[in-house]
Amino acid sequence: MKHDALWPKVGWLTTFLMDDQGRKSDFERLIPIHPCAAYLAATISRQFSLAQRTLFRFLKQADRGSFPVLLHEHPKGDGGDRFWYTADALWDYFFLGDSLELPHGFRDVVNYYRSHTNSLTDEDERRVFKVIMLLLGLSKETPNVKRLRPTR
Repeated sequence: MKHDALWPKVGWLTTFLMDDQGRKSDFERLIPIHPCAAYLAATISRQFSLAQRTLFRFLKQADRGSFPVLLHEHPKGDGGDRFWYTADALWDYFFLGDSLELPHGFRDVVNYYRSHTNSLTDEDERRVFKVIMLLLGLSKETPNVKRLRPTR
């Protein structure tokens, strides 16, 4: 029901992410997954094999932070206005499990996150911090992809 209101706010991102106007409809069909989260999820699944944390499992099984859990729990937040599955949730799902086989570039990033996250008291700050950590880890693993650098 929220599709018509949500898509115009983020549709422009898809051209930036994919350099392909034709793929825009693919992203639109993924609502409520935010286009940035969809792009990053695809990047993670292409680059890494994270034991039990696969893209298929993310989409199908009701593990903590997975897409089915999003559909069950959302909308939530301030007055129920958080309708997107955003990149911070990808961080939780793919990189914060207990016994994950982390890609080399993510080990230090995850340790840094764990040592600093408690100092963040604001939930929005914590969400932004997760996205920065996700982009930092991805940029270490795939240094030649400018879209994966946490620069803005």
